[in-house]
Amino acid sequence: MLELPFIEFLFRAIPEAFLFVFAILTFSKFKVKVSRFMISGFVVAISFLLIRSLPINYGVHTVLSLIAIIVTSSIINKIDIISCIKASILILIIQLLCEGLNVFIIEKILDMNISEVFANPIQKIFYGIPSLLVIWIVVLICYFLLKRRRQLKNV
Repeated sequence: MLELPFIEFLFRAIPEAFLFVFAILTFSKFKVKVSRFMISGFVVAISFLLIRSLPINYGVHTVLSLIAIIVTSSIINKIDIISCIKASILILIIQLLCEGLNVFIIEKILDMNISEVFANPIQKIFYGIPSLLVIWIVVLICYFLLKRRRQLKNV
């Protein structure tokens, strides 16, 4: 079972949930409807919390979280399931690259022990902010480029 302290849920899981929903909307080329976006963001955040509290092996929670994001985006945001799957795989790859780069910087450039950093929820949140910001910036740039080219569809 993975522990998710409340502070980590509040400052990491909730922003990440909204980021994933926004990314799926963006990469599926759909306009953001604020009410659906808010509902699906909170549903995904709560599903993250519930999934992380399950007595499962590390890594399984990632697959279950992806399924939750796909199902939520499909049902609430009315996006076809194939587009949701493609977009969720793309955002997962972007997240892995950004977090991998972040871990590299923490370990090699800042010369810190990543296990010690991640053992403390406050440090984990603080040192995780750069990768989260980079992902947000990438997704926002994609969204505004699609919007400018008028390639976003209404849900």
